[in-house]
Amino acid sequence: MRKMKETIVKGKFIFIGLEDAKRTWKLCVRSEGMIVNETSMPGKYEVLKSYLQNKYPE
Repeated sequence: MRKMKETIVKGKFIFIGLEDAKRTWKLCVRSEGMIVNETSMPGKYEVLKSYLQNKYPE
């Protein structure tokens, strides 16, 4: 599945929706109208930054 996700977003724009709450954040990543990934994480900027750098380095 990861290889397919890389193909979908490689060299394309991604759009990130962020729903923030006090303790957790929910992210929805889309590319060309398709949902690529949905996840939840602790509501800390460092966690968000690390997630984006690891999943979408370009």
